[in-house]
Amino acid sequence: MSLKVIFIIRLHSGCYFVKRTQLFCIKKSFIGLLGLLYTLSLDLRRYTGFNFLILLILVSVSVDSYASELQIGNRAPNLRGHRVLNDAQISLYRMMTEMRLKKDANGKLILGENGKYINEYHHFVTVLNFFAKTCIPCLREIPTFNRLEKNFRGHPVKFLYINVDPHLPRAKARTLMDRYHIEMPMMLVNQNEAIRKYGAQTLPRLVVIGKNKKISKIITGFHKNLESELTRYLNQLLE
Repeated sequence: MSLKVIFIIRLHSGCYFVKRTQLFCIKKSFIGLLGLLYTLSLDLRRYTGFNFLILLILVSVSVDSYASELQIGNRAPNLRGHRVLNDAQISLYRMMTEMRLKKDANGKLILGENGKYINEYHHFVTVLNFFAKTCIPCLREIPTFNRLEKNFRGHPVKFLYINVDPHLPRAKARTLMDRYHIEMPMMLVNQNEAIRKYGAQTLPRLVVIGKNKKISKIITGFHKNLESELTRYLNQLLE
């Protein structure tokens, strides 16, 4: 039996790079601890197929034991966190729906029978980008995600970066936004909650939520054709 060589690099955040396109975050469980201890005890010069197979089993079991059961068609779980730019609290559900004053065909506000202006709710398709600053594939996708957000301005679509780095200072997150010219909102959330609710133990991870607050599409791993793929899908969703 032959095994393909896969490079595994442990990060300070408790995550591992597996291959070059994905990042896995390991649950802090007993099995995860065994996997970590085994990794630290390995000498890469003695990286035999047997050792490598045991390591993969430990890591896989640890990841699967914490994986979210999120599926297409499920109601999207709410997430709460802090906005990077002003540290204000932000809720995913509130972001997906906006209340505005109703206007007629000429753009004039409409008065109700009680003499007050009528409110109406606007619902948005929402695209979540779960990422970590230690995830190289995530950083590679940022320019693509930025272009997608600009191309859909004026449409009922919202884009949101969700950072899952553990205890990332807001100042460092702001520096990251400036460096990569990120103009859309970025939310700092609890890493465990993001993993539990959205399966964000694997990065990059994009989740598309429809106007009905149900999961519409999940994209995991780095995709070279992400821009064209997601553009085509969002246009179909808005039809």
